Amino acid sequence: MVAAMALGRLAPETTANVGRIEGGTATNVVPAHCRIEAEVRSLDDENATRRAQEMVDALTWAASSTETDVDAQIEQQFRAYRVPESDASVVAAAAALRDCGIDPVYTATGGGSDANAFEAKGFRCLNVANGTENNHTAQERVSVWALETMLDVSVRLLAWAAEV
Repeated sequence: MVAAMALGRLAPETTANVGRIEGGTATNVVPAHCRIEAEVRSLDDENATRRAQEMVDALTWAASSTETDVDAQIEQQFRAYRVPESDASVVAAAAALRDCGIDPVYTATGGGSDANAFEAKGFRCLNVANGTENNHTAQERVSVWALETMLDVSVRLLAWAAEV
């Protein structure tokens, strides 16, 4: 079932993965059920929807060959959004970073955060990276320097926001 799914980096702005598989009661018993939790993230909502449906189709096809039932649910947890570099929030964040000696890097991510929920409600929200290294790995960390620097950036951002 999972082997038939397209997983990993599917396009420059799209990823898919199966993050959780659980089922069974003992090692010597064929499970009566199995639960799979998968995810698709994309900066293109239509592509994400299509890829999620492809995952369900792969499960359905595999289940049909073994006379197994599939109960699939697709839940949209957040929508993609983009903030143009000319937006006042981006201009202010870039100025605050420069004031603290950091060259801004404009990067679109496939991540989901509270910012997605704010944007969906019409409240402009911008994520500014805090210097975290090795995101979403067992080696994830943020140095003291990065935290202190982002505190300085935050103070400068407030000053810039007050001027806008």
